Amino acid sequence: MISDIEAARSEYLQEKGESQDATKEKDATFAKMDDWMSEFYAVVRIGLEDNPQLLEALGKVVR
Repeated sequence: MISDIEAARSEYLQEKGESQDATKEKDATFAKMDDWMSEFYAVVRIGLEDNPQLLEALGKVVR
């Protein structure tokens, strides 16, 4: 029974480590995507200066 518990604990620790790595990777990917989207919206604002209503189609509120 002890060997079963040790195996389960080992598997748990491995899964926990993999989960933490996946979370770090996900957070890094979202940060990159956020940077890209910021640049995208900056370019779109310039490109749609003459037609700001199209900017609202992208989800940005225009006053």
